[in-house]
Amino acid sequence: SIFEMNFYKKIKIEKDLKNEKSNRYVKDDGFLIHSSGRSDLWKIGINVIKKNETIFSYGPQGDKQIFNKLKNDNSLENSRAIKWSTNISNGLLYTYLSGGILSLVLIISIYILIIKEIIFAIFFNGVFKKKSKTEIVSIFCLIYLCFRSLYENGFAVFSTDYILLVINFFNLYKFNLN
Repeated sequence: SIFEMNFYKKIKIEKDLKNEKSNRYVKDDGFLIHSSGRSDLWKIGINVIKKNETIFSYGPQGDKQIFNKLKNDNSLENSRAIKWSTNISNGLLYTYLSGGILSLVLIISIYILIIKEIIFAIFFNGVFKKKSKTEIVSIFCLIYLCFRSLYENGFAVFSTDYILLVINFFNLYKFNLN
């Protein structure tokens, strides 16, 4: 049965844990975690923001600076979460921690501009009716890059993502001007 299979799998994991400490995919009790640990990192980042009421920032790579400080913290929850990563893995949180409230407002403005161009291309300029392949690809690329920045630092850090974002945005912007 499924229960027996899970029970034996749990025993095997427990034996493996005795040989090697837990990792980010297996808790100390032997149960598998179906997470990469990002949600724990986000919680830590949000708690730091709330606790410190930061308006400005921690400077370049602010997330890394915070995690390095917290590594010395005796909190078991923090030490487990940041044991495997020193990257907040969220473009919005990274921007806020590294550049403060002004940077957060700027990146939200970028999202708003992208959404505006996509809406204009689809609903007002009929990109799908005109079968404009390049612009349709640009729409999907922009959507992908925006969602990617929610689960990864994305265009907030990675120059390749940023270049793709700029090229696709201006392609769609040019289409909407016509």
